[in-house]
Amino acid sequence: MPTAVGIEIVVGMSLHATHRVGTARTVRTRDLVYPAVTRLLALLLAPVAYVVAPGRARHTACQWALALRFPAENLAGLAPPARAAFEAARRRRCGGTGS
Repeated sequence: MPTAVGIEIVVGMSLHATHRVGTARTVRTRDLVYPAVTRLLALLLAPVAYVVAPGRARHTACQWALALRFPAENLAGLAPPARAAFEAARRRRCGGTGS
């Protein structure tokens, strides 16, 4: 059975290994380009989304743009609260409020 000291060392190592104190975070070009392209797609898809869902055009356009950016996501198996939380996080990431 691990002791409290042993558990503390393991937790401390995992935190240190994931946090990487003292290293500078480099910004990759794609970290700047992908969100901008996703927002541009949402903007370009907004008129079509307005025709399809007039009351939720911005939300629909944002969902379409994010589906194009992340095509492998499948939210079908999530519980309704988890799915709602995940979609809310995606809307915030896209920059919309989901009107």
